[in-house]
Order: sequence, then C-alpha cells, then structure tokens
Amino acid sequence: KIDVPCLMLSSAKDEMVPQEQMIALRDAIDSSLVTWVDFPEGSHMNLWYHGPARYGQGPYWENWRRFIEKLQLVCNSNME
Repeated sequence: KIDVPCLMLSSAKDEMVPQEQMIALRDAIDSSLVTWVDFPEGSHMNLWYHGPARYGQGPYWENWRRFIEKLQLVCNSNME
C-alpha cells in the first residue's frame, strides 16, 4: 500500500512505461496523495527536456518544484 505523496509524470509517448500502466497505478493510490501531470509529448528518457531547453526550467521541472514546495509545507505543519 502506498501511503505517501506521489508525483506522477506521465507521457502518452513513453516507450518504457505505457501510460495505461501509469493510470492503473495512479488509480490504485489514494487520490489525495497523487499529483498527476500529463505530458502529451516526450518519451521516457527526454520528458525533462520539454519546454525551454535549459536544465531546471520548463514544465517538467516546474512540476517538481511545486511538488517539493507542497511537501515542505506539509512537513513544516506536521512539525508544529
């Protein structure tokens, strides 16, 4: 059973993990724990590259940043 927050970055063109498998995994997890991001373009190995061609920018990295910020808020509120 998965009981921790999950960031799921999925692409319809992923050649290693078919999106149908990602959807099945997502549906098996408590939806309050899942942050799902669908990328219509991009394969398994180049998903991070979609958007501006600079490391650390673009939708892939922005979603990572938002997810980590959300986790920090949860952790900080649990420590109070």
